[in-house]
Amino acid sequence: MNVRQDEQAAIRHAAARLKCAFPSVDPATVDALVEAAQDALRDAPIRTYVPILVERRAKTMLADGVTPPAPAPLPPDTEPRGHGATAWHIVDR
Repeated sequence: MNVRQDEQAAIRHAAARLKCAFPSVDPATVDALVEAAQDALRDAPIRTYVPILVERRAKTMLADGVTPPAPAPLPPDTEPRGHGATAWHIVDR
C-alpha cells in the first residue's frame, strides 16, 4: 500500500468514527464534510497528519452544525438541455 492509499484508508476510518460519534447526522452529510475538509488540505506539503486534520476539521464542522457546501454549478456549455435534444432542435439566433 502506498502513502496515498494509506491516507485514504485513514480518512475512511475517520469518517466511520465520525458517523458513530454523530449518529443523528445523515451519513452522506458526514461524508460531504469529510470531503470538504480533505479538499481544504489538498495541497498540504506534508501528508503525515492530513487524516488527523481532516477528522478534526470535519468534527468541528459537525459540532458547529455546518452543512456541506453546495456543489459548484456546471459551466453554461455543459448544462443539460432536456430530453431528446439534438443538434437540429437548436436554432441559432
